[in-house]
Amino acid sequence: MLSRRNVRIKVMQMLYSMSRDSKLGVNDMVNRYRTSIHKSFELYLFCLLSLMRIAGYAKQDEAKKSAKLLPTEEDKQFTAKLGDNLLMKSLAAHEGLQRLFRNYKLTNRIDTDNIRLFYTDFAKSDEYRGYIMQNDDSPESHREILLLLYKHLLSNEAYDEFIEDNYSNWIDDKSLVAGAIKKTIKGLPATGDFYEEFRPN
Repeated sequence: MLSRRNVRIKVMQMLYSMSRDSKLGVNDMVNRYRTSIHKSFELYLFCLLSLMRIAGYAKQDEAKKSAKLLPTEEDKQFTAKLGDNLLMKSLAAHEGLQRLFRNYKLTNRIDTDNIRLFYTDFAKSDEYRGYIMQNDDSPESHREILLLLYKHLLSNEAYDEFIEDNYSNWIDDKSLVAGAIKKTIKGLPATGDFYEEFRPN
């Protein structure tokens, strides 16, 4: 999963730590390096789960619109297809992925307030509204909107803060993890142990 640039950054960080603390030996640095690259994989999983939760919030949005006493035409046409499509279902039903989320104790670390905030912000976009109004239910249309959603998140300062609050390595690993998430979206629906491509050896 690590690019040469990321490896270089992590090695430089280790060398800097050694220069600041003479008690740190080579074995300490190797262990820290291994911990660091495993944290990168955990960060990938956290970002993937966050994306799934944000897309899945469309179901709650649909319930709210359906419960309105005087729904607009747009409310009536709304569907939760952002979170309720073949691609998202393949991730939700993936036992291996769900097991990883549980093993890393990620499922309870993503609060609903942030998910609602990120979803609501994206829901205002013309791209999302156009996606909702179109009848295209092809995997390509869902893949395209998911990529747009993730691009939107990456440019959102609140999202950056949310991820960094959970993972201090986000700034260093952002481009790496973003690339892995985009590759995952492009490869959906999920088949096999797709995440192994990003797991450190």
